[in-house]
Amino acid sequence: MRNFMLATALLALAACSGGADEPVARESGADAFPDQPEPAAVGRFAPQNDCVELPNAKLFFVDLGKAVRDRDANALLKLTSKDVKLDFGGGGGLTTFRERLEAEEGQLWKELDEILMLGCGRDEAGDMVLPWLFSQDLGVDDPFSTMVTMGPDVVMRDKPASTGAVVETIPWDTVQLADGFDPKAPFAKVTSRSGKEGYIATDKLRSPLDYRITAAPAGDGWQIVSFVAGD
Repeated sequence: MRNFMLATALLALAACSGGADEPVARESGADAFPDQPEPAAVGRFAPQNDCVELPNAKLFFVDLGKAVRDRDANALLKLTSKDVKLDFGGGGGLTTFRERLEAEEGQLWKELDEILMLGCGRDEAGDMVLPWLFSQDLGVDDPFSTMVTMGPDVVMRDKPASTGAVVETIPWDTVQLADGFDPKAPFAKVTSRSGKEGYIATDKLRSPLDYRITAAPAGDGWQIVSFVAGD
């Protein structure tokens, strides 16, 4: 099932622009990159793909998706610059990247699964940025207190429980954290753009400063030049 979801995600990323409280598997990857019909985007920040027409982008995504799906560090490092940036404290390079991929019970692979489900944008230099969200102007003053809802049917409830009454449905949009963010907590208290307060399941929220990939042209292809979180 993970491989099927993996393939489906990158097929969508390849050729298209871009609920509830139950966790949704977000896995990614691809064996092919055929044209797909464009889905109806719901929400201001529903994932889109602005990279599909770039030269050799399809091949890069096929190789990237397969490497992530197979948890193949060697294949992933072949797609990565030797000077890859991995944090804002000077960490980087292929050796460090491999070490981090092998550590933390595979957490970085899970982050890559997530990223590949969320589209591709372009930065001012013309490089590819994944997820697409990071290339967008969210129109917020403080990205550190901002989260984005991950899905077309994400609900805000009046208490931190799945039995709470629905206050508002917030598809792919920004909310502001009211009391900080604990990734281990089941719910986070937030304020929506409409000014309503309530609780959203933690696994339905993503920070705009969460992990992202930047890929730059290299020869006749693309290379990952950074894989970082934070600011």
